Amino acid sequence: ALGEHSIIAVANLKQSLGIDYLSKATGAFSRAAEVDPSFVEAVLQLAAAASEQGVRASMTAVLDVVRRAAATGAAPHRELQLVLGRLSRELAQLDSALSAFHRYLNVGGDSALGVLELARTEYLLGRPREAGDHYYRAAAMADSGQAVAEFRSDVRWIATPQELEQFDSLRAGEREVWLRDFWGRRDVADVRRPGERLAEHFRRYFYAREKFRRVSRHRTFDIEERYQSDQDELDDRGVIYIRHGDPDRVVDLLTNASWQYLDPERPLIFHFMVRRGAGDYRLVESLFGFQAAVGNTLINPGLAASRSHMHSVYRRLTNAGSASIANYLATERALGREAIEVGTTTDGYRVRFEEMIHPLVRPFVFARERQNFADIIVLFAVPGSELVPMIRDDSAAIYPLEIRVAASLADQRLVGFVDTSRTFIAPRVLGDGEYLTGLVRVPVESGTYELRGVFRDLNGGGGATFRQDSVRVPTFELGRLGASDLIIGLEDAGLSWESVGDTIWLNPTDRYPRHSELKLYYEVYGLPRGETYTATLEVKKEGGGGIFGFFGRLFGGGGDRISLEFEGVADGPVTRVHNSVDLGDVGRGSYKVTLKLEFADGSTETRTSRLQVVDERA
Repeated sequence: ALGEHSIIAVANLKQSLGIDYLSKATGAFSRAAEVDPSFVEAVLQLAAAASEQGVRASMTAVLDVVRRAAATGAAPHRELQLVLGRLSRELAQLDSALSAFHRYLNVGGDSALGVLELARTEYLLGRPREAGDHYYRAAAMADSGQAVAEFRSDVRWIATPQELEQFDSLRAGEREVWLRDFWGRRDVADVRRPGERLAEHFRRYFYAREKFRRVSRHRTFDIEERYQSDQDELDDRGVIYIRHGDPDRVVDLLTNASWQYLDPERPLIFHFMVRRGAGDYRLVESLFGFQAAVGNTLINPGLAASRSHMHSVYRRLTNAGSASIANYLATERALGREAIEVGTTTDGYRVRFEEMIHPLVRPFVFARERQNFADIIVLFAVPGSELVPMIRDDSAAIYPLEIRVAASLADQRLVGFVDTSRTFIAPRVLGDGEYLTGLVRVPVESGTYELRGVFRDLNGGGGATFRQDSVRVPTFELGRLGASDLIIGLEDAGLSWESVGDTIWLNPTDRYPRHSELKLYYEVYGLPRGETYTATLEVKKEGGGGIFGFFGRLFGGGGDRISLEFEGVADGPVTRVHNSVDLGDVGRGSYKVTLKLEFADGSTETRTSRLQVVDERA
């Protein structure tokens, strides 16, 4: 009850000497437990004090005391088994922890709490499926204040204030659905497999408890400290670690550390400094601490040089003259402020790669036979020169790829997910301008979606992510007029899609050699059999340029005769249309192809696609 000394330095000194009040309390509880191992209150207080201290050697000794107590007549005590399980887990004795939590349940412990502790331990054991089942089963049962508080303690590390308000307003029976949505949306955001983000959260949390525990709970803040954590368990490194995981680069020099995250969309650098107290790392906006915040330009150039590989501003600061150093420091502080704002309000689990590759990705939408359902067809072309092949004895090159595509609504609720691996075999190693091409199908209902995807070279370690917003899937039903997307393909590209007996030629690169023949395909929906519609095809060279020769070929040039404007006749609810266009000697450049459909009721549908005409073979 006496707690810590009000002066942090004194409190830390006493703790290091083992004469602080918490250490004395731990010793007294330990002696009480030695006198009577079945004296449960002393054992529980001892475990609580040791856990608060976080000193591993003390916890190991305390675990022995708790085990002795559990071997006495006090064994049926529920709280004793719960503490035994938690201490065993803290000290990485995971099988013993599972046994203790099972005993806790067998002697009548809180079902939700016991099953939650099983889930946490199973995540550490690398059993995500069993852990996930236990986690959500516990959430469905949680109604006691203690169990609900434990679930809240898990999400509070990364939840927004609005999400915490939602959690606090939930009634019994609602928490399982809410938690599935909470973790599921985070899986979608980083194109993770369902359940991966939750498993990673527990890995991060227990790692942070081991590496970034606060030495002292006593903490005060100065006015210049922009981030002021409201928890007393971890230092600020632990806060960032739980939110964002392992940094890509680390510089750690005694009392200051910098972490860099090389997210291509949002690179961040965090600086931590020991301001007061042993090991209490604070998140600060500048590598140079308070002196930079108040405009002091007398910085340590060696400190700047140690971070020169993280950002150009530190290279400039290393050799900056007095006239420019203030401007560089202002830039550096602005970067730090942005990192603090983003880093302490967001979280993520991005897929990381050893090297970046640059696939070409194009989505197209086509109706399925069931009303209001569709396929998003994702075409891709991966540059062969950016991949690392496996070579067979016959010199064939093997390229194994992992492909994930997630379709989600605007609130990141998952609607469609494809997770597959493809093995491509080429007769030789691919070079510049050569691609591996393919497609994946994502079944969805009508709506507007965000597409996120991952391509990973399973042999070389390279990869890429992609994202495309606002992919619209209209409602497809009889009597509701509509059209698919317009596909322009190339027979020589070697990629096709078989649909209801039709061969649809594709070309994910959108590159077409001069003199080649384009293959156009689209579908018209909702018309009764025999009803007519008008189709207009327009091709324009982007950025200007002559297109009259191209139009001439559309009217009657080489290849199949295609009118610029023609009348079509519906085959029924789905009309599949194929056209061919001979490019002839059309000039090189980028072209926009627009298809406009006009129906008898005056309504229209417009679809566009783009292509690039090149000299060499695609």
